[in-house]
Amino acid sequence: MGRKVFVITALIGLAVSLYLTYAYVIAHRIACIGGGCEIVAASPYSRIFGIPQPIMGIVFYLSVISAAFYRKLRMLLPFLTAIGAAYSVYLTWVEVSILHAICMWCMISAICTWILFGITLLYEDI
Repeated sequence: MGRKVFVITALIGLAVSLYLTYAYVIAHRIACIGGGCEIVAASPYSRIFGIPQPIMGIVFYLSVISAAFYRKLRMLLPFLTAIGAAYSVYLTWVEVSILHAICMWCMISAICTWILFGITLLYEDI
């Protein structure tokens, strides 16, 4: 059961990251409740080394999905999900403390990341 929930959660996070990548790179408009997404997307924190944060999300979610399916990579899951969870805390802090705006899509991704981290801690064999 742990692996099924893990993969479904990672797929939700991947879908959010894919949508945000499309919205950042192609559409330049994000469907969002409250307008916080546009503020976050327009900020200098929306990119790391010139790469849009949602692309980093795609890499993260594909990495954890791959690790969940390949036994030799599973030992990386605690490390990958811990890094993802810590980074999502940082990005949420940036939204709240610096930008004073909340992006609902970013929060969904952060919640997915924390669920993945929790599953990794709770289930020995994902």
